[in-house]
Amino acid sequence: MREKTVYATTRRGFLSQCSTMPMGVWASLSSLQAWAAPTGSAPYKALVCVFLHGGNDAYNTVLATDSASWARYQATRNQQPESIALPRDKLHEISPQTPHEGREFALHPSLPGLAKLFNEAKRLAIVPNVGPLIQPTTKAQYVQGAVEKPAKLFSHNDQQSTWLTHGPEGTQTGWGGLLADKLSEGNQNALFSAVSCISSTAWLEGSRIRPYQVAEQGSLRMGFQIDGNGRPHVYGSNQVAAILQTILNTHRTPHAMEADLCEINQRASKAEALLSNALPPAQEAPYELGAATGNPLAQQLQIVARVIGARQTLGMSRQFFYVSLYGFDTHDRQNTRHAKLLRQLDEALVYFDQTLNGMGVGNSVTTFTASDFGRTFVSNGDGTDHGWGGHHFVMGGAVNGGEILGRFPVYGAKGRYDNEYADSPDMLSNGVLLPAIATQAYGAALGRWMGASSDQLIRAFPGLDRFPASSDLDRLFLA
Repeated sequence: MREKTVYATTRRGFLSQCSTMPMGVWASLSSLQAWAAPTGSAPYKALVCVFLHGGNDAYNTVLATDSASWARYQATRNQQPESIALPRDKLHEISPQTPHEGREFALHPSLPGLAKLFNEAKRLAIVPNVGPLIQPTTKAQYVQGAVEKPAKLFSHNDQQSTWLTHGPEGTQTGWGGLLADKLSEGNQNALFSAVSCISSTAWLEGSRIRPYQVAEQGSLRMGFQIDGNGRPHVYGSNQVAAILQTILNTHRTPHAMEADLCEINQRASKAEALLSNALPPAQEAPYELGAATGNPLAQQLQIVARVIGARQTLGMSRQFFYVSLYGFDTHDRQNTRHAKLLRQLDEALVYFDQTLNGMGVGNSVTTFTASDFGRTFVSNGDGTDHGWGGHHFVMGGAVNGGEILGRFPVYGAKGRYDNEYADSPDMLSNGVLLPAIATQAYGAALGRWMGASSDQLIRAFPGLDRFPASSDLDRLFLA
């Protein structure tokens, strides 16, 4: 990324320029946010985004297994040289509380934990066929070019941006951050309202709120390492670390830019110290990873749980979190690669749900999945190509679990050519799913649970008013 030259010479100008810095820099700079605000009386709630980078294959994640659907699935995916069809007897059957007439469903063999959360605990719901839309779109309208399509469909960067910001690549604010702008007003420390683990993300960028970035071990430090006694050091020296800290926190001239940089460093140091002292130990129950040790997504969710565990010390009433799992761009070797990734997802989400319940906040935290896009129904040999709509999980005690909340897409019969799925209203060329639920509507349902007003939702989700109210999404959460 090209660095931007800062020309501002006033405090206001400098802070304006700071807003254009790379998001990773804000791991320490976001302490410019209001350090203290009145603590509200609203009960605690948190929203956790689990982003599956690369485009998750929805067709092999949540499957329709009724006889007609299964026959069409087999006819399309059981192809040479390598079948990407899953074995029927290895799937985990799921039974929605509200039946879908004539349809039966199952989850990938790597998702036994999520199947139990869906069938038994009723703490997991599925929202099928979600994707970016400009307006409600039928297959006929799409084929005829009668409606506007989202820009740069099938492009990773652009569709990630559309999912997280509802704007093109480079959009500076995301819908999580825009919701946090208002919903976090009751937080004592606004700095910790929007927290990302490892990856920086535009999803948490608001007009006022900036994301605070943490590592799997905890808060990021300003170039220091920590010795066995918990003291910062540089090149093995605690004295060098103390001198560097003094330099960073002291300004030698009254120049506005130097004073502001000093203030940034001071507040970043305070933030790191505050969070480090507030975090509960990772090695103690209920936070310990146990069987999930070594799982990269579980490690991220562990630090999320620990930050939530510090909520009372930090004075938080609303928080937004972002974690990610990479590798879902399965153009080849999909059978092995996808199975491994879904095992990690399954293990991590089950760990997180158990941990939250052990903390007593299992009903106060909602976790949802998002991804660039779904993938094609048709195999490209031993993998799949970029698609559009996909199925997503929503987990938590407040969720109306054990439900598939929306019309599950119809599998079409493969014609002579791969683009012939004329008997499905949901499938385009190569079996790409035409989304039935817009990302705006999906996100708004989550935002509504967090307490966002209608005006706040419209601000966070441009074009939301083009989509009629959905009785399915209205049932996403328990009354």
